[in-house]
Amino acid sequence: MFGSLAPDQLVARSRTLYTNARDTPAIATVLADPYGYTTADFDDGLARVQALQQAIADRAREYGEQYTATEASDDATADLEALFAAHRRLARAAVGRGTARYGALGLAGKIADGEAALFDQAGTFYQALTDDPALADGIRGLTPAAVAAGLAAVEAARVAEDTQVKETGEAQRATVTRDAATRALRVHASELAEVAKVALASQPQLRELLGLLER
Repeated sequence: MFGSLAPDQLVARSRTLYTNARDTPAIATVLADPYGYTTADFDDGLARVQALQQAIADRAREYGEQYTATEASDDATADLEALFAAHRRLARAAVGRGTARYGALGLAGKIADGEAALFDQAGTFYQALTDDPALADGIRGLTPAAVAAGLAAVEAARVAEDTQVKETGEAQRATVTRDAATRALRVHASELAEVAKVALASQPQLRELLGLLER
């Protein structure tokens, strides 16, 4: 019965099971002797319910933060790529191929694919211009302010990616925690449910109070 329930359904059904087993004297008495269930057992089950409910909420929050971080990282990378592409076109238009300045600015070839490669390529470009402002001589539009904005865009994209990786890890850990809490509650609740079915075999109205309906 409890083995196929989704985590949120397991929370609802288990809460009914433990609460009514504890708070209904006719049920508590039957489960106490000879089955050995006590109030502490039911409270333990409710604590497991609470743990799973919290784990579900934590996972939802972590995945929300991951989605937000992923969107922010994608946006920051897109902004950097657009800015870098424009600045690189200006540089390639002004700087002669095969010159030392052309090589120092990494203007050969295409813009790199992949975030890490893009960050490195753009970072090299803007850092070279920062370290040696003379490299920008004659490049229209590539002012010190533009170079500073480019370097800031590289840093923003890197920070956003790091945040996205961190949030992804936290979301994955939250899933592991939720799954562990689900297993712990499922085993505990399933045992009580089976015992209650036996103990209350002749009292369907009490089984119904526990949510153990005949199908």
